[in-house]
Parts: sequence; C-alpha cells; structure tokens
Amino acid sequence: MNVVIFVPEVHFHAPVVMKELFEHFKDGSVRFNVVLTPKISSNKKSSASLSKVIKDSGIKYLVLMILLKIKFDLFRMMEKIFFRPSESRKYMSPVDVCLGYGISYMVTENVNSRETVEYVKEIGPDIILSLFFNQILKPELLQTASKRCLNLHPSMLPEYKGMSPILWMLSDGASKGGITLHEMTSSLDSGNIISQKEFEISGPDSFFTVYRKAAFAGAALLVDFLSPSNTASSDIPQPEEGQIYGPITRESLDLLLKKHSFLRFRSKDLR
Repeated sequence: MNVVIFVPEVHFHAPVVMKELFEHFKDGSVRFNVVLTPKISSNKKSSASLSKVIKDSGIKYLVLMILLKIKFDLFRMMEKIFFRPSESRKYMSPVDVCLGYGISYMVTENVNSRETVEYVKEIGPDIILSLFFNQILKPELLQTASKRCLNLHPSMLPEYKGMSPILWMLSDGASKGGITLHEMTSSLDSGNIISQKEFEISGPDSFFTVYRKAAFAGAALLVDFLSPSNTASSDIPQPEEGQIYGPITRESLDLLLKKHSFLRFRSKDLR
C-alpha cells in the first residue's frame, strides 16, 4: 500500500505521528512518501502568510509561537548533541523523521502546483493523508489517490472544525479534547468519520502538551486503520452542525492564557 503524507515542514507534533507510522510499518507493508510545505507562506494572500497571521491573531501570538519553537529547538539540539538515537528522540522535525527512516520527501511552496501533482501521480498513492496540514488539497490532487483521502483533525468532530482547534478549545476552557480521522471532502472537516479518540485536558496542561496528546492518539488511530488486520472500521456520516473556526483571535488568546500556559512542557513529562 502506498501512502502520501502531506504535512507542514515545521510542526512540533506531526513527527510523533510519523515516527509511530514509520516504525510500525517498517516491514514495508505500507510504503510512505511525504510532501512538506512551509509553515509561513510567502504568498501574501494566504491565511498562513506572516502579515495575515499578525492581522488575525496579533503580535503576542506570533511571539509565543517563536518562543515555543526556540524552546523546542533547544531540546532538539540537546538530543542531537548527546547522540540520542533517532528512534528514542522526543523532539524531531518532519524532515528529521524522514531522514531517520529513509522516507522520500519533497518540499513545495504550493501543494497544488503542477510539479507537486505530477510528483504524487508518479507515486500512485492508494491513500492520501493530510496530517495537521496548512493548505487545502484541490480535486486534481485528491483524485491521484486510488482508494481514500483522509485527514487527521485534532478535535472531536463536528466540534471545533476549521483552524486552530486546540487553541480554541483551550480558550473555551474545555475539559476534554480529542482527535478524528475522517474522509476529506470539498467541505472543510465535514467528511465521514472513520474513528475518534477522546482524552482529558487538565489544569497543568499547556497548548504544547494537549497537542502532544492529540498526536499520540491520532497515531494510534492511523496504525489501527492501516493495519491489514483492521476489518472493523466503518464510516459514520458526520452531523451537519458544528461551527467552523478561523485563526485564533487576540481576545480568545488572552482567555486561553488565563487558563493554560502556552509554553509549558518538560522533557521528563513527554514520552
């Protein structure tokens, strides 16, 4: 089975899912390729452009994300300095994981470009998997998959559809989070639900630790789904209700910071 994974080039938790998948299927029963896109787009019209991020969510959000990346990269560097083997590292980039497991990848600014579509067509994927992705896959790209196009979304759909679901649920003071594996359709986060997993959110949790929980839960869903022994999965039509969220706002970010830390995580607390 061929699976093409679409993932941001910079992401703290997608590598958790990738490692679990690559390790579980290192026997070659599932063959992976990866397409990476920049976290911040150079296209000023994109919702992922720097100017749009600042306009929607404010300088405070951008500064917090930069500080989070600095902290993450510091731990990542320390693991490399002390020669911790890649299979036991907690802090890796998507590229690190690909190199560690010998997985082919490409980096593209526009996932729907002719070059990217041709690259994916040449692979001939059975499954396309969107993993915490930051661009919308257009029909021409989705049609390259012979079987299914799937998305891993970090909420219990139909709750928190759209962008930044974990930020929004923390801002709302949610006591539970979750992850959903679902079919991709032309409507945002609205395809049939394949499987879901819920987890607790506690006071000590931060944006980082909740996202980490979602990543491990999502990895378990995907391993089960892709395993040859999986015969029990079935699609459940998703209820039509459910608010679609945009980028986190300044006001909602302030509410989040009153309830949870943005930056808190300790290496000893993470597996």
